Formats: sequence, structure tokens, C-alpha cells
Amino acid sequence: SSPRSRAARHAVSDEEYWPGLRSIAVPIPDASGKVRTALSVHAPSARHEMKAMVEWLPTLRSCASTITERLCQIE
Repeated sequence: SSPRSRAARHAVSDEEYWPGLRSIAVPIPDASGKVRTALSVHAPSARHEMKAMVEWLPTLRSCASTITERLCQIE
């Protein structure tokens, strides 16, 4: 991850890897706070602008938090 992504607590790909595909991701830290995985959503660029996808961040962060809580219960 880039320093910019770490500071923003999310990462985006605006057709950088796959033409026609945008994605946004948030980290899922483990019990120690170390990020080992992420939650991401992908969408066709013809149907979703990146500005709209960024508005999904609160929901993605909430889901990531729930996943972290559940994983910490297992560990």
C-alpha cells in the first residue's frame, strides 16, 4: 500500500489495472491492529463514477469494522 492510501485509510483503482473497472478498498486489521486483508468493491466504470464510489466509504468501513470484531472473537 502507498503512504497516501495508508493516510486516507482507503485505496482506489480508477481503471489502473483493468480498463473499464473501478474499485475502492478499506483495510481489515487483525486483533493487533496489523492489516492483513481488505474489503473491496469493484464496479464497471461505465456505470459508476469514482466520486460516487467514494461515497460508499462509510458503509465499507462499517462492514470492515464488523469483520474485524468477528475475527477478533475467533482469535
